[in-house]
Amino acid sequence: MATTTTIPDYIAPSPATNNVPHFNFQGLSTPTPTTSATTLETPPAWPPAVDQEALINTFYSNFYASHPFLVPRRHYTSQNYPDYLILTICFIGSHYTNHQILAAASTLHDAVATAIAPPDPQTVHRVQALMLYATILHARHEPHHAQTVILRAATIALALGMDSPSFAQDNAAGNPLVEESLRRTWWELYTIDLYIAALHRQPTCGIKGARKSSVMNYHLPSSQPLFEAGLGDPHPLTTLRIFEDQAFALIKTRTDTSANSSSYGYRVEAIRLVDCVMCLSETANTDKIEATDAALAAWRLHNSSSPPLMPGGGDIDPLLFQAHFFIHTASVFLHFPRSDFALTVPSSSQAIDTTCAKSHTRLTSSTSGAQMHTMKAIAASKEICSLAAIPWPLELHSPFFVCAVILACIVQLAAASVGQGRRNQGVDDGGLLEAYRDRVLLLGSLRCLGEKWAVAHNALQYLRLIAEGIFTTRNESQSDIVIADDAQADDFTNMSWFDLFTPDEMGDALVFG
Repeated sequence: MATTTTIPDYIAPSPATNNVPHFNFQGLSTPTPTTSATTLETPPAWPPAVDQEALINTFYSNFYASHPFLVPRRHYTSQNYPDYLILTICFIGSHYTNHQILAAASTLHDAVATAIAPPDPQTVHRVQALMLYATILHARHEPHHAQTVILRAATIALALGMDSPSFAQDNAAGNPLVEESLRRTWWELYTIDLYIAALHRQPTCGIKGARKSSVMNYHLPSSQPLFEAGLGDPHPLTTLRIFEDQAFALIKTRTDTSANSSSYGYRVEAIRLVDCVMCLSETANTDKIEATDAALAAWRLHNSSSPPLMPGGGDIDPLLFQAHFFIHTASVFLHFPRSDFALTVPSSSQAIDTTCAKSHTRLTSSTSGAQMHTMKAIAASKEICSLAAIPWPLELHSPFFVCAVILACIVQLAAASVGQGRRNQGVDDGGLLEAYRDRVLLLGSLRCLGEKWAVAHNALQYLRLIAEGIFTTRNESQSDIVIADDAQADDFTNMSWFDLFTPDEMGDALVFG
């Protein structure tokens, strides 16, 4: 196997200047005006008593499978990753440890923020650290900070030319492991950037500067087993354009090569469709809406020939799992604003803002069209509920799954609110209200996820207030839901369902811990 060409990312100061150990790690080769540039940078200070090895192992055991763009664990040491990237890895790993272990790493967050703040050097490793940091910031319910960080990652990536289809091959020095990691880094940035933009209702985002032709002709990652083995794909690599064109070929051709069987391709295709939904304007005509809806349906139909979600042994395919909830989330974003759900949340719920998408304006459509959008929004939310019910530890899913669960709960609560109103009018709903109630028990998933991710913890507090207002029968002598801050409660009435779709901070009423 060829060795990796590297350039020094920084030169560590003499150990005598600091009692904390430093490491002179090497960075991946990136295009620079000179042939042997060395950037002097002070390494970040490690918090005392942090067990790096334990936190790195925890990162790989819990988080890595959902975002596998760094080299696999068995090849990790050979890469000599820079300190700021290792700090970020350890910071993520700390979220999966118990409090006794975490106490020794309590200052990791400050250390990471300080370490990745310097503008130089602009390297692939810097992009990788920022991507990881943005993901964990989102999970910690720091949405605006996450947006800023992922925008910076995209800006550096485009400056380095990472959007060029030849970038990975040109900068891997013939090492197939490094080449695959570089390729995955680009697609991971593409995915994270588009998903965060979608959750914030932003049609433009950092990687929009990449040429569409470059994206469509960029090689997709190969299968995970080949990557784990540090091998290149023996078959010709598939581009996104070829991958999508194969939908028109015989189904058997979609699984003819190991590249095509990689679930990464379906995940990339799914996030691109999320972007297509978000690019629809509020005045989009019916033809555009129907075409986008048809593309989502086509993905689900063509997915019948994709790798199985649970390939065997009781494990799931984390990337294909994400592809599924990306598609269903896109369906919610497409149909819910155009549905015929009542405009306001029941006032007895005293609902307030929750997370994962920006306040949305209800879009008008014909009565029959609104009914169809309602059915499809509910169907998409049911699919997300089904994914959450798969017997697999919730904490091992990508933190981004939290937002899919939140959106599913919101749709089910909206449907239940309508059902409760009809039942109060004496209309027999055939047991639909009970079905909605059962699915809203999905809030238990948020309770589990909230043990690690603040975004789930905070959303749960507000969504269960709404659920209580819809499903709980009160006597006239009973008071409504009590909220400590009466002044704040005044702002909770007459909330639109669409107002629940917001990434803004929820204020200081709840503190995650």
